[in-house]
Amino acid sequence: MRISGGEEEEGGAIFSEGPLDIRHCTIEFNTATAYGGAIYIAETCELTVRENSVITNNSATGSGGGIYLALGRFPLVVTDSEISFNHAGLIGGGIFATFSNLASLVPDDYAKFTRAKIQANEAKDPLFFNAGQGGGVFLGLADVEQKQRTRSIRSLHYLWE
Repeated sequence: MRISGGEEEEGGAIFSEGPLDIRHCTIEFNTATAYGGAIYIAETCELTVRENSVITNNSATGSGGGIYLALGRFPLVVTDSEISFNHAGLIGGGIFATFSNLASLVPDDYAKFTRAKIQANEAKDPLFFNAGQGGGVFLGLADVEQKQRTRSIRSLHYLWE
C-alpha cells in the first residue's frame, strides 16, 4: 500500500486514536502543519512499523517529521523498515515519541529498533537556522511529577542526530 500527498494539521497521512500496526506500506510526501508529517498517534496508543515499510520524505512544521507518538504506550517498535528523509521544524525529524508510563526507567524499554534503517532525517527550523533535537529519533518521558528523572532520561535519548 502507498499513501502519498496528504496534508493535515496533525498526521499528514494517518491520524490514529487506536493501536496502529503498519506492514508493507510506503508513506511518503505528506505534510502536517503542526505534528506528525506522515503519522500522528494519539495518547496511550501503540505503534508498530514492520515488514519492509518505508516512511520517507514527509514533513511537519512542529515535531515528528515522519512519526509523532504522543504519550504512547511503549515499546514503539520498528522492524525491517526504513524511516528516512523526513523533516521536522522542531524536534524529532524521523520520529518524535513521548511516553507517560514511568514503571520502567530502562531506556531499552521505550523503543525497539531491529534491522531498522533510520537515516537522513532532520530537525531544523529553516527560518532561524537552528538545529532541533533528535534529527533521527527523539524519545522522552512526559511525566511532570517526575521532573528530575524525566530530565535525565531525555538527555539520553537524542538518537541518530
